[in-house]
Amino acid sequence: TRETSHKTFVLNDWETRDDIVAHRDLYVWLPRLDQLQMLVDWTLWEFKITKDSEIKMLYTAISEDVRSGSVSGTSLGQVWLAFIMKAKYNKTWDPKESRWR
Repeated sequence: TRETSHKTFVLNDWETRDDIVAHRDLYVWLPRLDQLQMLVDWTLWEFKITKDSEIKMLYTAISEDVRSGSVSGTSLGQVWLAFIMKAKYNKTWDPKESRWR
């Protein structure tokens, strides 16, 4: 856990996103599920969501510029966040370290 000497404000409304970007030292933007879905360029992806013991999203790149693959989680919110982090930043969650790699 990281300790800070000031308060961090966590916001999830789209309207304050510019304020968050401008003041990254004060704010953390945690998007809602619908906001995560708005971040996807739907012309690049095809999806299949399956449910076994966890939810898995298989994604296929329509464009050759991006990679196909899969992400999983215990909720749709986790799956969507994992997909956005993989698609936009090529990061995956490391549960042992509790951080994106």
